[in-house]
Amino acid sequence: MAKKSKAPSERSGNRRFSGIPASPGIAIGPVRRLEDPDSEVQELNLAPDQIDPEIERFHRALEEAKKEISELRETTRRDLDEDIARIFDVQLLVLEDPLAVDRTENAIRKENKNAEFLFRRHMLEMRDSLAALADSYFSDRAIDLMDVNRRVLRHLSGSARKEDNSLEGVLLGKELAPSDAVMLDPDRVLGLVTDTGGATSHAAIMARARGIPAVVGVKGISQAVKDGILIAVDGFSGTVEIDPPARTQERLRKQQEAYEEQEKHHAALAGLAAETPDGHRVTLSANMELPEEMTAILSHRADGVGLFRTEFFFMRFHRAPTEEEQFRVYGEAVRKAGPAGVTIRVLDLGGDKTASYLGMVKERHSFSGVRGIRYLVEHPKLFHTQLRAILRAGALGKARVLFPMLSSVKEFETVQSHTREALASLQTEKATFDPDLEMGVMIEVPAAVILADELASRVDFFSVGSNDLIQYMLAVDRDNAALQHLYQPFHPAVLRALKQTVDAGHRYGKPVSICGEMAGDPLAVPVLVGLGFDQLSVSSSLIPTIKQAIRLISHADCVEIAHRALDGDDAQVTLDKIKTRLGPGFPDFKTKAGSGDRGRA
Repeated sequence: MAKKSKAPSERSGNRRFSGIPASPGIAIGPVRRLEDPDSEVQELNLAPDQIDPEIERFHRALEEAKKEISELRETTRRDLDEDIARIFDVQLLVLEDPLAVDRTENAIRKENKNAEFLFRRHMLEMRDSLAALADSYFSDRAIDLMDVNRRVLRHLSGSARKEDNSLEGVLLGKELAPSDAVMLDPDRVLGLVTDTGGATSHAAIMARARGIPAVVGVKGISQAVKDGILIAVDGFSGTVEIDPPARTQERLRKQQEAYEEQEKHHAALAGLAAETPDGHRVTLSANMELPEEMTAILSHRADGVGLFRTEFFFMRFHRAPTEEEQFRVYGEAVRKAGPAGVTIRVLDLGGDKTASYLGMVKERHSFSGVRGIRYLVEHPKLFHTQLRAILRAGALGKARVLFPMLSSVKEFETVQSHTREALASLQTEKATFDPDLEMGVMIEVPAAVILADELASRVDFFSVGSNDLIQYMLAVDRDNAALQHLYQPFHPAVLRALKQTVDAGHRYGKPVSICGEMAGDPLAVPVLVGLGFDQLSVSSSLIPTIKQAIRLISHADCVEIAHRALDGDDAQVTLDKIKTRLGPGFPDFKTKAGSGDRGRA
């Protein structure tokens, strides 16, 4: 809950910053500045007889750092979750990386300098190399490097300390190291603000796990705020206000109170089915991007994972993950999901997501370029490895594989061929796998809609990617702010394409799901249910809201609303009619929590 703190005597002037909403909630309190992990160290010259002892001192510091990180990992696994604890695996690998260890040892011998100075220099070089890459994933790896750097330097200087669990107030700094993030105490820490990071950064993951409001990626804020200044953090909208006036504080506190009441109501919904009042059941699944999200998915009682976007997992690496690394993650997700299962989409890089280690570059027309299946069929080894990992994961529970960006029957026959090759290789090795793994395609380009009957006769299921389908149907780049007024989910062409897809799937007895932002819009729910979608897959945080929407209106009324929407010829008129038909008893429950689906679907 937002806590009221006495404003400090020093006034900084009211200023407002914008960043990325990372964890919902409101925090109002005094700033507690975080330690800068990039502190200077002294450069010392060593005598020849000091070289070997210096190298021994360096290795002792490395071993002590490994011991501490291993203990942190175990604490995180015990208190939170194994998936979250794995963020420390990267740090353990850094401590064994020749770029960090061998180069430092060799430099000590060659330059006769102290270990602190040389280790820090090499870590900064590695950090700068990562920073030069375009992939957003690498900013998190840079934070890992500097966290390791800080820990080793503490041991070298003899100032190593236990993790600080006394952090209190609204924490603010350039970044939050994983070792600090794991120690966040929600009873002491009101909120979190950092210059760097994204919604999937370590700081964001830890803040959400602890229920601490957070805004990340607020460029320059750590230089603009002094310790002790009153600050307001809006984890819903991603805004941060320095020295907020009393009226702003009151507004934010009321918003926090409303959010807490909503959360209580959502908790009461957790054990209820996503079922209309007249008994029509809808499968309500969660979208997943990273393994850590499984904890929230299970807590919201989702019907499994309707879309596991594996490209975010790939973007965590500086090289393609091995089959074993993929199998471990996919298998764990399948095991945890239970009978509801997991739909695993094969790598869908391209468009707004690239991985430089795969040789991908930003294309001029990236959304209609080399992406999804188009990329994978050109890189069969990468495709083959992922298919093998998914097939093996299927032996641990219920799994399905989903292929994106298909626009022809021939493309599906091609992916079938690749899947058969992967299956045959596992048979030869006598490996354990699912020989009957269900195969589906994403309907996200107009060609797939037109060919829906032909595809439905061959696949096991459809999954409509609403974000891309709207984009391609209307020729509107959804990332272009100047065209947002033309990006219309209720456009008649979009609604009729959805209807055509559902009808084709059902003619052949194939289930049809929908993922993306449209599935997470409460006002769209009656239309989608009325059109006949069997499954909605949304961000896990939206599960309670969409469940509430489903439980408020009968299936018969949903069908009526869908029919009326299909007859419309203007998106805004259709939306207004839907709102009127639903009436005041069916509000737009979207809060300022802003948990829209950030992934491409």
